[in-house]
Amino acid sequence: MSLIDRVDRGRFFIILTFGHGCMLLLIKYALVLHLPLLYPFLFSYAYVTKILLFLIFWTLANDLVDSRKASAEFPL
Repeated sequence: MSLIDRVDRGRFFIILTFGHGCMLLLIKYALVLHLPLLYPFLFSYAYVTKILLFLIFWTLANDLVDSRKASAEFPL
């Protein structure tokens, strides 16, 4: 986990978000062409998108809230 501390998180998330936008444009183009290979790819990419969303949320939560205030901000 020390790798994430050495990476500029803002730049990393901007690159991931831009890459995700490019993937959405490619998916839209593949839908227009009616490619049959698209649907297994969409199933897999949905999990990648979910992982990306969780990664961004919890990293931002870690950057914004210190561990002493975490119990008040994120109650059980």
